[in-house]
Amino acid sequence: MALRVHKSELNSSKLISLLDSDIQDTDRLITELSSFVTNTKTTLTGPAYDTARKEVETYIKILNQRKITANEIKTAISNSTSSLSSYMGQYDYLDDSDLSILNSEIQSIRSSYNSIKNSYRQKYQKNIFTRLYLNWALSNLDKQCANQIVPIQDEINKIKGLASADATAYGYLAKTSTSSYRTAITNK
Repeated sequence: MALRVHKSELNSSKLISLLDSDIQDTDRLITELSSFVTNTKTTLTGPAYDTARKEVETYIKILNQRKITANEIKTAISNSTSSLSSYMGQYDYLDDSDLSILNSEIQSIRSSYNSIKNSYRQKYQKNIFTRLYLNWALSNLDKQCANQIVPIQDEINKIKGLASADATAYGYLAKTSTSSYRTAITNK
């Protein structure tokens, strides 16, 4: 299975904003429900109202757990996307299915430079003076070849580490559990 990451897809600001809104709405609801519980003790009396207040208090506990869970999810998403985005560095897109293409590109560059070097050897290996030039020219060609290969090799190395970086990013999400929230709801 190919692993492909677009840096632009790692922007979690909209999701974080939605979770922030949910937390704020939950806070307002908790405040209103708490106010109802506190302010109705003297005006709404009797066993039915006491039961209703206890039910609302249980719901407040669920809402508090909802807030905690939303904050944990928000932090996990932010850490996860930030981690993967940082790993990607200068690359906007990494795809492990590109490895063969990049390796072929390196081979093509090397072949091209080897062909040029062979041509130089045939041309300048005649005497001591031309061999001095040949040594300089071959050294220069090796540097040019390496300069073309280095960025491609850097991308290859980044792609080879992508699975590990992805697993690390996923680890932030995996640590987040919604079980406390689920338990608060089901144990009501």
